[in-house]
Order: sequence, then C-alpha cells, then structure tokens
Amino acid sequence: MAPFRNGQKVVCINEGPDWMFRDTQIKKGRVYTVKDNLKVLGIDGITLYEVECKTAPGWTKSWFKPACNKKTDIRVFTRMLKKRPEKA
Repeated sequence: MAPFRNGQKVVCINEGPDWMFRDTQIKKGRVYTVKDNLKVLGIDGITLYEVECKTAPGWTKSWFKPACNKKTDIRVFTRMLKKRPEKA
C-alpha cells in the first residue's frame, strides 16, 4: 500500500484496539489528517494531527482509506463521446 501524503485527509474504516496499536481514540467514519507515515516491526502506520496516540507510535495504516470529498464528474468524458461536426 502506498504511503499517505502528509496533510492528506483519511477516513477511519475500523474501530477499537488492534493487536499492535492498542489506542482507541479514533472512531470509525471520522475524517483525520495524516501527520506522518511510519513503520513499526514491519507494519505500516500513520500519525494524525487530530489525536495523539498515547500507547503506541501511531495507528495501523490499513485502518484508513483516503477521504474523497469530490463527487465524480463524468461530463468531460461524455463530451468526448459526442460527435464533432466534420470540417469541410
């Protein structure tokens, strides 16, 4: 999994303590901002600006997905499919 960018918005997709990072301050469905990427014992993790992990260096990265605040707009693609008038 590619690292998240610092400052990127992510959504928590899991909740409760995991096997490595026992902190439960994060909540499923909430949006957080990535502070940094880290790796502990071969496990990818992240730190967040909104909450400080008090019992471990960070949270397991697989518990998050990128937040998408843009709605998909396919107008540009539908315009490409329209026929253009032929030039004489």
